[in-house]
Amino acid sequence: MRKDSFVATELEVNEVDVRKIKPMTKEELRFGSLFTDHMLSVDWTKDGGWKSPQILPYGPIELATSATVMHYGISVHDGISVVQNANTNKLQAFRAKEHMNSFVKSSTHLDMPTFDGKELMDCIKSLVKLDEEWLNVTSEGDQFYTRMVHFSTDSTLGVRTP
Repeated sequence: MRKDSFVATELEVNEVDVRKIKPMTKEELRFGSLFTDHMLSVDWTKDGGWKSPQILPYGPIELATSATVMHYGISVHDGISVVQNANTNKLQAFRAKEHMNSFVKSSTHLDMPTFDGKELMDCIKSLVKLDEEWLNVTSEGDQFYTRMVHFSTDSTLGVRTP
């Protein structure tokens, strides 16, 4: 575990056993209602700092009912859109550095545990590569939208530094 930031080179990948069936038409591919096979998770504790980042099968997260995010909304979110360039076929993100800088700055503003945005970006790249097949499920250009969420799981009532 690290206090200052997690590192992408310690990324652990736990792939799903069976992939989801992808939508076949643009109408089935509705923004915000379908989710890829995997998600990225990085835990932090006050005593141990950052744990190794993990790519896990998409699913629910365990959260205490008393978590401060539930009572005080201590959280930050941002998103990065990835598309496949029609000319080069390479994956490219739209304003990724700007979105990451905003995410890190907002986390710092809320006095959340800090991390290196480049390390998170490298982890997100691994996630996108793993679930890249979600980009071309229709003949039209699809978008891979990554929602980044940083939230406090401190299990007490009262507002303070997580």
